[in-house]
Amino acid sequence: MFFLVTRLSKSMKKHNKNIRVSTVWAIAFIVVCAWGGSVHAWNPFDCFKCPVAAAPATRVEDIKNSSDPEYHEGVVWAAISLPSLKDQDEYAIPDDDAVGRYLLFGIYDGHGKYDRSGGWGENKGKQVAQYVKRRMCDLCCGYLCEHSDDDMRDLLNMFHLMHGQINAEIISQPGLDTAGSTATTVLIDRKLRTITIAHTGDSLCIIWDRDKKVQYATLAHTPECDEELVRVYRAGGCVTKAAGSWRVNGLLEMTRSFGDAQITCEQARDLFLARQKDLGEGARRGMLIPIEYETQDISSVSDGTPIVSSEPDVTTIPFPDGGKIVLASDGLWNTVNAETIAEIANESGIEHVAYDLREEAASCGVRDDVSVIAIFLPHT
Repeated sequence: MFFLVTRLSKSMKKHNKNIRVSTVWAIAFIVVCAWGGSVHAWNPFDCFKCPVAAAPATRVEDIKNSSDPEYHEGVVWAAISLPSLKDQDEYAIPDDDAVGRYLLFGIYDGHGKYDRSGGWGENKGKQVAQYVKRRMCDLCCGYLCEHSDDDMRDLLNMFHLMHGQINAEIISQPGLDTAGSTATTVLIDRKLRTITIAHTGDSLCIIWDRDKKVQYATLAHTPECDEELVRVYRAGGCVTKAAGSWRVNGLLEMTRSFGDAQITCEQARDLFLARQKDLGEGARRGMLIPIEYETQDISSVSDGTPIVSSEPDVTTIPFPDGGKIVLASDGLWNTVNAETIAEIANESGIEHVAYDLREEAASCGVRDDVSVIAIFLPHT
């Protein structure tokens, strides 16, 4: 290649001395790209003007898997994980040397069977969680980089658009119909002193103030939630019990997530008709059905919306001075009771909260992945 560039440079100089050699090198770069050279796509997190501080595409093991706290202009955080055999959790935390107006954190809990078919490897739940994490960071940074500090940012609309785009990208990939991921993302704006939480699925977030009172808590998107149950049936789905828990179409324990294209109206109709054939009038027993749908023909109901939605609940709250935030996958919330989580979060030292919560889950015999992020907010 160097020989090619040298020859091209001499030839162009001979015929036109006004052509700069740098132009030749630019042409050579294009030739290399066309020839098949590997050129990384532009990453907005490499832009020093980017106002968001986050680690966009690093595997959880490569970031930091210890409870050592990171201090960043008054905001302190620590993250830790306890993988199970499936190892399908991912979390996003700011880089150690992060700078910027915003700090981005997230928990992304993948789910799906091991399957060697397709191009995503055997652990597709892990791959979806990694993809959601990377794209969430990329798109969030890209949006915020396009606006000046004086512009009003519609974060509600931003997160809704991002979730829709990421979900469309995932379901367009072959072989991922049985995989998906939750997403609970926290965006801290240190200039406006606000916290925005975007939440889809059953990975949860709780925020306490300095007086240990809950300022905000996400709600798990599961069939046990009345609003979610009605939405599932309105979209043409159904809820039956399997493996000891209520599941959408007998398969998925949550009502919102990325991916999970396998959950369809046709699948729900076939499931219900099969129950009618086997159980007759008792087909509705063993199903969780909203009151307004108890006498309807469930197999014919559908409003055309996705049964499993990627739409987030998005909330922005004022910065609670001296407050604490805990984000975690359902491995923590389903194993350790809320009172114990609150006690550890508000009584343990900064360097111990994430670790202590993980260890509490382990002592309770957790069998699922556990990922925990603990964030401490400064006093003014």
